[in-house]
Amino acid sequence: MNEVTTVTLPNGHIIGYAEYGTPTGLPVIALHGMPNTHLMWKGIDQAARDGNIRLIAPDRAGYGYSTCGLPPTLIDYADDIRGLADALRLGKFVIMGASGGGPYAYACAYKLADRLLAAVILSSMPPLFQTRYAAQMESMNRLVFRLGKISPVLTSFLLTTMLRTSLLSMRKHAQQHTSPSPDIPPAVCAVLTEDLTEVVRSSRKGIASDLRLYWRAWGFNFEDIPTRVLLWHGEADTLSPVTAAHQIAARLPTVECHFCPNEGHVEPLTKHIHEVFARISTLVLNTETITRAAVQLEPSPQP
Repeated sequence: MNEVTTVTLPNGHIIGYAEYGTPTGLPVIALHGMPNTHLMWKGIDQAARDGNIRLIAPDRAGYGYSTCGLPPTLIDYADDIRGLADALRLGKFVIMGASGGGPYAYACAYKLADRLLAAVILSSMPPLFQTRYAAQMESMNRLVFRLGKISPVLTSFLLTTMLRTSLLSMRKHAQQHTSPSPDIPPAVCAVLTEDLTEVVRSSRKGIASDLRLYWRAWGFNFEDIPTRVLLWHGEADTLSPVTAAHQIAARLPTVECHFCPNEGHVEPLTKHIHEVFARISTLVLNTETITRAAVQLEPSPQP
């Protein structure tokens, strides 16, 4: 199903999510970037089907259809993911985070190790509160995030205003089945246009929350993450510095790295997504011999 469904968690938070791929496939909860929504994942629906993946794409708090029950720290967001998994009656599952969703996926890899089969990290943003990582970002990108540290509300307003301007051009390209960039296929441009339209409509509070949390201590050390991590990152990424990705990978106890030569920020999610899904399936279903009973709880008995 591609329509948005909402679920109310025991803590009162309302989470909106969409599902892509195969409904009976291996469950993967996919965490979107900043600024994005669940629609970020719409463009890989067919890849998920091809890989027999059930892709569950929630909106983060303050984005899209999720209410603004903003977590006080980044690691607290893992509780919402546990609640969503419980509501969907998932046993074990894979967590996947891309770009600005990467920090939240790392938090889940630390806090939800009892529920995770693996954590997949695509072009993740580094921990900005550790200055050695923030200093490696491209200067303009670093400037935007530093402004977000000083005034997240103002920065979220500026970003959504800039997106409104960009969308005028993107909608024209989408209608003509073209793309403003040779690095972005026309089909991806169309999905991105839909995604950013939803961001502008609904997600200013979510952007402000992300900007706050990225700069705060994440609440865990990479050395203490017990979950197996699969990492993809472009060697030519100018948004999330690959040098930081190498340094973080060296700190993880169990990690499999795929560094992509001459490729940028979006290629792990577009060009390499079939490879990502194939590797997840091979690792989880073959190596770990996980059966369907391990990834799906039995329905509650009827009274």
